Amino acid sequence: MAFDELNEPAQQFLKRLFEQTGGQTSRQISMYDIGAALGWERETALQEAQDLMAAGLVEIRTLSGGIGISAEGIETVRSALAPAAPDPSLPRLGSGRIMETTICRAVERVCDGIKARPAVSILISTAWPNWWLISRPLPTSWVPPGPRPPSSAKACDPLKAC
Repeated sequence: MAFDELNEPAQQFLKRLFEQTGGQTSRQISMYDIGAALGWERETALQEAQDLMAAGLVEIRTLSGGIGISAEGIETVRSALAPAAPDPSLPRLGSGRIMETTICRAVERVCDGIKARPAVSILISTAWPNWWLISRPLPTSWVPPGPRPPSSAKACDPLKAC
């Protein structure tokens, strides 16, 4: 049985059993302990364990509720946890260049031009005098109405007093 064919509680139970047993058929654990770890009542844990036993994914070990995961249960969980194969129809990056050389040079020129421009750092607070940061003069349309900072405004840490 495929993992996706199980209902959500059965998936949770089987996955938790797989984790608790370390994916080994020789280990056993109480079905009630698994249910308690999932926040379930004993009856719910018993029902889910019985359903998984009927599917051949869980084996009963003791009459007091000891169970183990079957080889089929291990394979079911492992197939669900295995990473999905990539879709071959999706584009993939290869070992070749992503952009042609001429495009790379154009991008580099644009980046160099941006780096060469004077920095414009703007942090304006309407709660002056708390803090302001202006690295270069701003057009008046950018400055909010109200009190203006002194012309020698400097960077202040907003978490500390200036």
